[in-house]
This record gives sequence, structure tokens and C-alpha cells, in this order.
Amino acid sequence: ARKIGGNPILLIGTKLDLLPRGTEPERVADWLRGAARKIGGVVDVHLVSSKSGDGLQAAARALLAERRGRDLFLLGAANVGKSAFLQSLLPLVSPATPRHLPLSASTPGTTLSLLPIDCFSGGSQLYDTPGVHLHHRMSARLLPAELAMTMPRGRMRPYTPREAAAEGTSFFWGGLARIDVVSAPPALRLTFCTGGSRLRLHECPTAEAAEAHAARAGIEWTPPQDAASAAELGELQLVRTARLRLTPCEQAADLAISGLGWVSVGCLPTLQQGALE
Repeated sequence: ARKIGGNPILLIGTKLDLLPRGTEPERVADWLRGAARKIGGVVDVHLVSSKSGDGLQAAARALLAERRGRDLFLLGAANVGKSAFLQSLLPLVSPATPRHLPLSASTPGTTLSLLPIDCFSGGSQLYDTPGVHLHHRMSARLLPAELAMTMPRGRMRPYTPREAAAEGTSFFWGGLARIDVVSAPPALRLTFCTGGSRLRLHECPTAEAAEAHAARAGIEWTPPQDAASAAELGELQLVRTARLRLTPCEQAADLAISGLGWVSVGCLPTLQQGALE
């Protein structure tokens, strides 16, 4: 919001086709609307898929309605699908095919500078912009080969381990992220959601977690792609501790790891009274 002053923001959630089967898009849009209140200036929210075309016509209508003769700027983090969205959007908003079209790729930095696209009548233009690199996103720290391991290649398939997420257990996504279960009732269940088909889940006792990560990251646990890259990334650092109240047959929270996915914390109906956290 600081970059655009008082101009209106149309918030677009891309890659709708990657969400797990059974996801209710309107609930995702509601979550985005809630997050948008912290930004301010957001006039509308749309979910789209550049691959399937879902939501594109509604987003195009909203953009044209808000344009009012002004230039439009497409802003967003690297690798969120901006250029792919723009390629799918142009036939819906432009009477003719523009001469200069954006490129899309899985490697950050494909769009290197402000790219003006003359797609409106009346003098205003649409600008594709370089992806904003956010320091807290895992993708900002990965090598291109490692980034390819984490990028979604198809619809997400959530994974829930068969055994309970027992206290004193640590879970690793490759060698990049660690989730510790410090205290939990036997009814606790964790569901891991990621689009990276080569990002495997590993587990071990928390008491052995630091040693296991040091020995296996970049070797058995990838990404990182090798031991040297793991050493460059360094030891994992505690970022957040979450204390959650559990309710039988409900999800207590989704714990997001930016650039990788999220962990859904749930509970079976066998939760014992008094073991709620």
C-alpha cells in the first residue's frame, strides 16, 4: 500500500487451480478480504486461475470498471503468477494483441523492469512489474534448482500422517522447515499442504532433531540440493511458537510457511475432556 499511495487496489489471488480438492473458493476469498483490511485501499478481491480460466472474466470486468482512464500496475511477490495472469487477462481487456507481451517462468527475475503494455484505448497503459522479493519467503533464499523442487506442478494433495502427531516429535519439510509438537493430546492431527512434488516430509524425535538436520539436510533431506547449500542456509531458527485450543472434528489453525505451504492443525472426535491445548 505504501508503494501506490491512495490509489485503489484490486486484490487478485492467483493459481486457484492448485488448491486442494474440496476447497471452497469463497472461503478463501473471505480470508483474503480479512487480510486486506490490514492493507487498506482494497476495493475488491478475486480468485483466478490462469490455467483453467476460472475467475478471469470477473477480474477483467472489475479492472476495467476501476480503471477510469488511469494506468494500471500489476504488483506482487516473485513467483505468484503475475505474468501468467497478465497473459490470460490481455485478450479480455484489449481489442487487439499488444506487440510486447510478458514472459512467465518459475525462476524469479523473469520480469526485470517496468514493462508498459499498450492495451487500452485512450492513452492509459497496463504495466507489468518485477516481482517484489520478500525476505521472509523461502523462495528468496533458494537456488534456482532448489526453487524448482518447491514449486507446485499440479493440484495440492494434503498429507496427514497415519500415526498421531505425538508430543516430542519433530517434522521436517525437506531440510528447509521444522515443526515441533511440544505438547499435544493423542487426538491431535497435522495435515501438511504443499505443491512441491519433490518436497518430502520427514520426522524424528525432537530431542534428536538438531543433530538429524545437521547430518541429513542436503543429503537425504532435500532441498537444499547438497550439503554445501545446506551449510550456506545455516541452522534452522525458531520463528514462532503457537498455543492452540482444540475442538473435536474442527481445524484449530493453519500454520503458514511462506513459499512452501501450510500445516493444518486438527483434532479427532476422541479428544479427552481437559486435554484441549
